[in-house]
Amino acid sequence: MPLLSLCTLNLKRFIMIRTLLLFENGDIRFEETIPKVSPAQVKWYWADFSQPTEEEVQYLSGLFGHHHDFSTKDRLHKVRRPKIDNYGEYRFFVLHTLSDSRTHPEVLYLFEEKNCIITFHQSPNSVIEEVWGQMREFPQWIEKGPDYLLYSVLNSLVNYYLPLFKRFGDELEQLESKHLLNLTQPMINRIFGIRRDLFTLRSSLEPLRDVIQGILHPADDNWKTKYRVLFSDIRDDLIRLVEMTEIYRQMGLDLIESHVSLNSQRMNRVIITLTIITTIFMPLSFIAGIYGMNFDYMPELRWKYGYFSVLGLMGAIGGGMVLWFKRKGWF
Repeated sequence: MPLLSLCTLNLKRFIMIRTLLLFENGDIRFEETIPKVSPAQVKWYWADFSQPTEEEVQYLSGLFGHHHDFSTKDRLHKVRRPKIDNYGEYRFFVLHTLSDSRTHPEVLYLFEEKNCIITFHQSPNSVIEEVWGQMREFPQWIEKGPDYLLYSVLNSLVNYYLPLFKRFGDELEQLESKHLLNLTQPMINRIFGIRRDLFTLRSSLEPLRDVIQGILHPADDNWKTKYRVLFSDIRDDLIRLVEMTEIYRQMGLDLIESHVSLNSQRMNRVIITLTIITTIFMPLSFIAGIYGMNFDYMPELRWKYGYFSVLGLMGAIGGGMVLWFKRKGWF
């Protein structure tokens, strides 16, 4: 039983640990350390390792049978895919959490036994802090056991995604409303940034949805939960969030494609206008080029009305071409 081993820790080395204990007599204790208590007195407990050292990680690995390859510093800081592993007597969770509305996920490791939950994370975790505060505020929730604590952690974790998605939706709607005024380069860069963030979020949400599915349909009947309805609600929220990532990514792509299409149309109109002007001036330039040649015996050079006649001819040619282009619908 992990509590027996935890109670033998050298607390001078393991400082960033706190525990929540529910005793068989109904008493509840919140400790900033691991108390010296008899396991027979404890109904269930939660031990939280915040910012664990390499030594603490190695200790937990050994405590749970060396099944977990995260004892080196490289593994400790690597963002791993959310998952759930069943080892019979306990389950091991890798979860992704968000902090301060950032899209870069932080890893939360969680062990669950029938009478305990152990969590550890690399930095102060807003999800854990929120759940810890909830347990203090609503001590009746503690009576519901480790399964309800697991639900509280996952529910709080998913709720941290919601404001981020709302912010993305509002930004995209604002960008869409400004689209008629033409997107600037900073706006386009922001759209690409949102699409990149959404891709990062989806890579966390999809496997997290599989984790919830594993809780609802465990391979081992011993892990069946009595809070299926609550976990099903989390699964529904995750499905909706995954769908929203695709919707918002498509919105961003549509905005960029519309911007490119609008710019292409504008460029085509400019090219058509320049082509029409060039085409009109081609015969006029040809006539001007001929009469610009310095030959002495050109017939029209000595003609009294030659200058005005040539100007009239050039005007008639240009006007005729303009009317013909307009009739064709070129402008």
